[in-house]
Amino acid sequence: MTTTPNPPDGSLRPGTLRPARTSTPGEGVRTKPLAVAILACASVAVATVMVSPAAPGPWYEELVRPTPVIPDLVYAVLVAAFYVAFAVLLYRAQVHLRDPARRVVLALTVGVMLVQSAWSPVLVRVQSLDAGVAMAGVVAGGMVALLFILLPRDRVAALVLAPYAALALHDFWWARALMRLNAG
Repeated sequence: MTTTPNPPDGSLRPGTLRPARTSTPGEGVRTKPLAVAILACASVAVATVMVSPAAPGPWYEELVRPTPVIPDLVYAVLVAAFYVAFAVLLYRAQVHLRDPARRVVLALTVGVMLVQSAWSPVLVRVQSLDAGVAMAGVVAGGMVALLFILLPRDRVAALVLAPYAALALHDFWWARALMRLNAG
């Protein structure tokens, strides 16, 4: 393939690819990527509510928990904000990222959302602390990987993700401590 530039009139030479459209400052919100991001997050949230037990049950209630425990109201607010933050990540990945990392960011974001949403139902229904630790580790690892990919490409998305990456690392620590306290 030649390296001759495309003509200035915007037409393309045969065999060349049109450059990907990126958002420019002041362009406004692009509705299709926004709708995809919101639909993906809403779908995962609804599925999570449908598969989550209404109450953890006696097995979980009898476990010795590490301290401090995040209060239920604070946890509910964090979960709601998690979906908003991940909608922002999905939107920004669709609109602002145009290198091969875009697909990786989209896949990791959706994967982390799905594993994070399945963590509590799996832990409570399977009654396996090992599974809880493994899933918390996958979520924490996925978020840290996302941070490393996003930092050089989209600092705004990385800043949106950073608090949740820290929370995921805390959840991993907490799940491991829960397993150690209830070993045997």
